[in-house]
Amino acid sequence: MKNTNQPTNAVAYLRVSGLSQVEGDGFARQSESIDRACIAHGFVIVATFMDAGVSGEVESANRTGFSDLVAYCQSNGVDTLIVERSDRLARNLMVSEVLIARAQEIGLRVIDASSGTNLCDASDPTRVMIRQVLGCVAQYQKSELVSKLAIARARKRASGQRCDGRKPFAHSDEIEVRTLSVIRNMKGEGRSLRSIAGHLNATNQPTRQGRPWQHSSVASVIRNGAVFASCK
Repeated sequence: MKNTNQPTNAVAYLRVSGLSQVEGDGFARQSESIDRACIAHGFVIVATFMDAGVSGEVESANRTGFSDLVAYCQSNGVDTLIVERSDRLARNLMVSEVLIARAQEIGLRVIDASSGTNLCDASDPTRVMIRQVLGCVAQYQKSELVSKLAIARARKRASGQRCDGRKPFAHSDEIEVRTLSVIRNMKGEGRSLRSIAGHLNATNQPTRQGRPWQHSSVASVIRNGAVFASCK
């Protein structure tokens, strides 16, 4: 990529595969990497599209963010798409090639911010080979990780540890532990679920989602807390 005096309009595409990454630094890290590439190479991001909790093996037709990106670029004449790395586009080689082909169909070039490589450049056989090799490596790393996680989960299950699904309320958060203690104490005093919810809202004790407490959410915490306690 060459720096020019006139910035080139571009769109950014961000993807995280796990729901936990949505709440983590995945999107922020990708945005920062893309921003650095824009500064270095004369791009300006005019729109950002995201697919949250979408596996790298999911094809474009099932990616809402990528589909919206294609429609936007076709309507606005944007011809540059920037991703943090090629594996943010896809970790499966075939899916990656399909996505790149779709971008090419509408006149898009796809830029890997980490290397500055135009992933759509087919004029240089060496670049095509490197892109495909990197796709194979990403696919292998994904398969290896899935295998390791499956083995780790199997070990945890065998030892009686919890390893699947969302962590129960008060599993490891000190604020949630204190809130659960308040709920249990008030329940022990014979207070109703609605009364407990009202008290928690009045004392600004947040739910995990940051929404007001309802009697149903109090009941869920009591139920899940009891399950967690019995499994420890």
